[in-house]
Amino acid sequence: MTISPHLVLLGDATSVHVQRWAREMRARGWRVSLVTLMNERLSIGSGMSTGFPELFQFCMDAEIDGRPAVDDASVRVSLPFAFRYWTTDLAPNAQINLTSNGWIGMLGDTAADLGGTLPNAGAPNGVIAAYWRDNYNRSPGMCVATVGTAPNRQWVVEWQNQYHYGSGSESLTYEIVLSETTNTIDLVYQTMSGVGTGTVGSENAAGTAGVGGCVGGGYSCGPTSGYRTRFAPVP
Repeated sequence: MTISPHLVLLGDATSVHVQRWAREMRARGWRVSLVTLMNERLSIGSGMSTGFPELFQFCMDAEIDGRPAVDDASVRVSLPFAFRYWTTDLAPNAQINLTSNGWIGMLGDTAADLGGTLPNAGAPNGVIAAYWRDNYNRSPGMCVATVGTAPNRQWVVEWQNQYHYGSGSESLTYEIVLSETTNTIDLVYQTMSGVGTGTVGSENAAGTAGVGGCVGGGYSCGPTSGYRTRFAPVP
């Protein structure tokens, strides 16, 4: 089975230039969604890579609460470089909240909500959800890695061999990857055996706007093995 990558463009979907670029990307085999967001514009062809990072081999342990196998837990980890998230500028060493339930919080809170919808003005906010639902970490648990050299580093958050709470039969390995300078966000799914339905997408710091990461731009789906989606905002 051939799975084509998915690119979500946050900008002016009515722009002739954006639409032409989207047609070119579709001709190359990409699924492209155009999403118009206030105060966002699209950077057209500014060195954007057509490939996705596959960085599973670079992961290092970042055990939540000192234990690799946990449920409904979180840990805060320092972001290694500056990152523009929607219209929020995050400085190097900003605290990012990693949770066992398939999402990270860009505002550094310590929540570990086991399910939610996007966008949502209620806490937590600034959520990037790769597979947000009630999950359980097997050993070796979650990990983080910084790959590459400045100014083109990538920061990887990986969930390794998870399963759904109360089950145990699934094997779920997937990543969120933040890229320095380009400020792109990649969701990459390696093994999604037994996948169900979870929340997939990103919301702004206030929870008042968001974009879905599922095929067609929705927020609720079961990402399959090999699925990839990219958010490419430029304020």
